[in-house]
Amino acid sequence: MQELPPQIVETDIPYDTNNSEAFVYKFINLITKMFYIGFHKGQPYDGYFHSSTNEDFNNDFTHPDGKFRYEVLQYGTEEYCKSVEHNLLKEIDAPNNPLCYNKTIGGSSLDLMNVAMCRDIAHEIDSTKSYSGTKTTYKKLDSIPTFKLQVRDITVNAEHVRQLKDIINTKNTLQHLHVVILKNRKYENRQGDLVIGGNHSLQAAKQSKHAKTGMIPVLEISEDQHKDWSDDEVDLIANGLNPREENPRLQTNIETVAKQVGKLLNKGYDINSKEIKEIKKMFNITNVESTKINKLAKEYLNEVNPGFTNWIDYGRGTDDYKEMKKMIERENRKDGIFCRVYSSEKFGVTDAMENIYNDIQKKVHLDTFRIFIYFKDQTAKDNWENDLKEDMHREYLNYFFNSVNIKVEFEYMKTQKKSLTVQ
Repeated sequence: MQELPPQIVETDIPYDTNNSEAFVYKFINLITKMFYIGFHKGQPYDGYFHSSTNEDFNNDFTHPDGKFRYEVLQYGTEEYCKSVEHNLLKEIDAPNNPLCYNKTIGGSSLDLMNVAMCRDIAHEIDSTKSYSGTKTTYKKLDSIPTFKLQVRDITVNAEHVRQLKDIINTKNTLQHLHVVILKNRKYENRQGDLVIGGNHSLQAAKQSKHAKTGMIPVLEISEDQHKDWSDDEVDLIANGLNPREENPRLQTNIETVAKQVGKLLNKGYDINSKEIKEIKKMFNITNVESTKINKLAKEYLNEVNPGFTNWIDYGRGTDDYKEMKKMIERENRKDGIFCRVYSSEKFGVTDAMENIYNDIQKKVHLDTFRIFIYFKDQTAKDNWENDLKEDMHREYLNYFFNSVNIKVEFEYMKTQKKSLTVQ
């Protein structure tokens, strides 16, 4: 374990029960109250403290009289921690914040959901039957569009539908029901008026004696109001319309919560992420239920990805392909570097060698030919390694480039996202 430098006089480093891949940290200057936020792939006490190039921070941090507090804010996968860092710096407007050493906000391909926003929206709709000035209106049951999507992925509770239908027939009204629709919503590559609340109400009303003439309360949320909500946030708002706190009405069951957790894990969230903890709190999940949800979430992963390994797909058009291309572009902007990326199964550098030759003729400074290799799957990786492909290609390329003092380097793209351990 690396000893902390003397300027770190206070710490708050929670124990990481999951031995996570990465963590988000914060340094607070106890003299000036300025702070620095970063993330690191590794563990606290592994010898890494920061990679900041900010001159003020480096001067303050290395000053003999410096006094800093060191905090670990979050553990998780590398991509999740990168996203947490990005969100924190974005929220405080780091480049323009006089107390923040950070002058950029970083970036990430994982767009974290806003659980607090979803909770507040669901509560507003549930308690006021309105949203952001839009009020519930009565619509004829048979005028509600038949093309609609049902977000909540639970089996319809036949008994609950029967109870609602009996109340309708006894009271001769639909006013105790409530339907929530997102107008013209694109959801999971489908588009239309999306029902996110009131599916049981609709089924009960359509089975009642007022199916043809009844007027049902409907809250229609416009596209402008919901366009910035992600699909994950829509799922959570829909589930939040059935809070697990009141009886005898239908409540969101833990299987539904577990499926949402499983979807988030599949996207790269950590099981101990702030967002997943907030979702469990939102639905009043007990410790025993939390353990069951984690188990069900893992089962969900195995259903959608049999033999789930998080193998990264660098195929053309994927988000990982786009990120890989950006990384290669960044490498090529470095002085003296010529960089290319290849699939292990389609390795071939003829075009690169021609481009390098042309650059040499133009007196472009080159000293390194950096080659990144990615693997389609485990079989491709095994074939590359078993056939000693790197040694063979390196020997071949060095034969051509030694005479012009260009060094050949092989690098490998990450093959898998962090395996998701669900306790």
